[in-house]
Amino acid sequence: MNLEESREKPHVLTDSDVAGIRRVYTEQAGDLDLFEDTATRWAAQSNLTAQQRTGLETLDSNLIQLRQLNTSVQELADYLETRTLDRVLATPDIELGLHAPGPCERRTPNHNELTYPPHVRTVAPAPTVSR
Repeated sequence: MNLEESREKPHVLTDSDVAGIRRVYTEQAGDLDLFEDTATRWAAQSNLTAQQRTGLETLDSNLIQLRQLNTSVQELADYLETRTLDRVLATPDIELGLHAPGPCERRTPNHNELTYPPHVRTVAPAPTVSR
């Protein structure tokens, strides 16, 4: 299962899984700062060839995309963190029962989303990871 698939079944991840995801992507964010600083210093040099400038433009574009993906993964980790297997097992049965689908749920016309009557509590949707 990849991380994106875990959005639908966050309970398959443990607290340590999510902590590992957070650790890796937090470290990567720091690395991105270093890469961006280095690219800025290189771009400030006046003796770069056209090929080197093109390479820097590609690097800048890739760093922007990687930063956005990194942020998306960290937002997904925030969502998953409150829904891990450890959290589900620590939740009292009565509370789990309040969140279980039941006769109150209805499908929307496009059949992709569930709707609930106003008196039924729902959980906020997971953020999406854009690629």
